[in-house]
Amino acid sequence: MWVVAGQDVPAQRQGVASGIAATAQQVGAALGLAVLVMVATAPLAASAPADAVREATVVSARMRRIPLAHGR
Repeated sequence: MWVVAGQDVPAQRQGVASGIAATAQQVGAALGLAVLVMVATAPLAASAPADAVREATVVSARMRRIPLAHGR
């Protein structure tokens, strides 16, 4: 990928080409992960979206050992 990104780019612009390629790689990975999570959790979200978000927040807070206002 890096060879193709830098192909036919002048030497003074190689850093820009590399930066664009790295950014594209990171954005693609983030979007791909978001789509996979969306597909994997679609059955859960259809049943009770508010409960799922609340439960995810509680689990995340517990993992980080953050006290919650409602005492869970």
